[in-house]
Amino acid sequence: ITGQKLERPVAYGASVSTDRGVVCIGGNDAERVFSDVFLLRWDPENERVIQEPLPSLPEPRASAGAAVIGDTVYVAGGTTGLGLETAQRNFWLLDLSKADGEWQRIGPWPGPSRAFAIVTAQHNGTNDCIYVMSGRRMGNDGEEFLTDVYEFTPTRYDPGASEREAETRAGESNPWSQRTDVPRCVMAGTGIAVGQSHVFILGGADGTLYPIADISQDEQWDFPQEALAYHTITDTWTGAGPLPANHMTTTAVRWGTDTVNDPIVIASGETRPRVGSPAVWQVRPLESEGRFGFVDFAAIFIYLGAMIGVGVFFSFRTKNTDDFFRGGQRVPWFVAGLSIFATMLSSITFV
Repeated sequence: ITGQKLERPVAYGASVSTDRGVVCIGGNDAERVFSDVFLLRWDPENERVIQEPLPSLPEPRASAGAAVIGDTVYVAGGTTGLGLETAQRNFWLLDLSKADGEWQRIGPWPGPSRAFAIVTAQHNGTNDCIYVMSGRRMGNDGEEFLTDVYEFTPTRYDPGASEREAETRAGESNPWSQRTDVPRCVMAGTGIAVGQSHVFILGGADGTLYPIADISQDEQWDFPQEALAYHTITDTWTGAGPLPANHMTTTAVRWGTDTVNDPIVIASGETRPRVGSPAVWQVRPLESEGRFGFVDFAAIFIYLGAMIGVGVFFSFRTKNTDDFFRGGQRVPWFVAGLSIFATMLSSITFV
């Protein structure tokens, strides 16, 4: 612990870990929202944290989401003011490799504006992509707790296109595609890439209200203590087991570079609205307990034995090429039709 302080108090900003250090983006204090962006890096010689300025955001943002692919930082959503009614539908990028780089506006996802979205990066089997998940906004009928998910593919993005052109592109030229909704709202939660194609959601509020007696409010949001896992290739969601706590409005970071074996660290955050926690949690994915057992091996060997038996049996009945290619014209028409149909299908289709 160095005892150092930032230049001023700031909360609800976004942050991403890069090879250069931690990029801190926007945020707010009790009076206003900031557009400042700065880098925090460790100076090993003097054993201190150094704060370096980076290009400011095009507009002030708090409660935004951020992710990084290579040297490019992406920022999505957030509010321009202290209220949720100022939630925006913006998507910006900054290339850290360019010394004179500036934030660039990109056509946003096709869904509504939002704050407190989970924004993370993961590979989808073809490309590294940015995922914008869930969030919260103020609609015509009050607060909306969102469950929609959008995927941004950087290789489809045309830097020469205007923001409106990028937003209205269709088909393969559109960098945005909508994916399967989250099973429940996970706004203000934390998400992190795990392995080659998974995103783990470690907390988040689902918008459900429940009575609580030990604080002034009559009701508070529920913070479900269950992790969720999203598979980017199959576009499916599954439960990932119970959580000992649900810390929101914080960032999950990896303690190392191995996306499978190195632990995930979640520091501080809110355990319920406006109630912070000093706790630091370490999360480590567990291996599946499923095993390939006796029944599985028995099914495989029985199948192989049956296939060999069929081959040996019919080998004695094949006397000439007419028997080999046409079954001696003794095969019923519907059996031949089923055989042709099965040949046209792949084994994956059968499965």
